[in-house]
Parts: sequence; C-alpha cells; structure tokens
Amino acid sequence: MTTQNYEPKLDLVKERMDQINKIMEKFKDLPDVQRKLQGAKAALQESEKEIMHYYDLTDLTKHGL
Repeated sequence: MTTQNYEPKLDLVKERMDQINKIMEKFKDLPDVQRKLQGAKAALQESEKEIMHYYDLTDLTKHGL
C-alpha cells in the first residue's frame, strides 16, 4: 500500500488523521481494516478540500468578486 504525504490545513483534520494513523498502526496486520481506514483518510481529505473550497468562495463573495 502506498502512502502519500498529505499535510492537512485544518487542525481538526490533522487530529483525525493522526488518530486514523494510530489505528492503522495498531491493526497493520488486518488488510480489511487497513482498506477501510484508508477509505476514511481519503474521505477526510476530500471533505477538507470541499471545506477549503467553500471558504475560498465565501472569501470571494465578501470582496465582491
């Protein structure tokens, strides 16, 4: 399984990623658990991207663009 270096921008996302990484380490010998946790990480990354995109759009609206 390849690991990408992803650095979250939001503190909450960073905390959740750290939690997931700890759980992944704990269950490293269980491939099904690893796949589910990898899916959770991907969903968390996608959610953060959507949140950041939303804030970018609201920032543009505040400046009348």
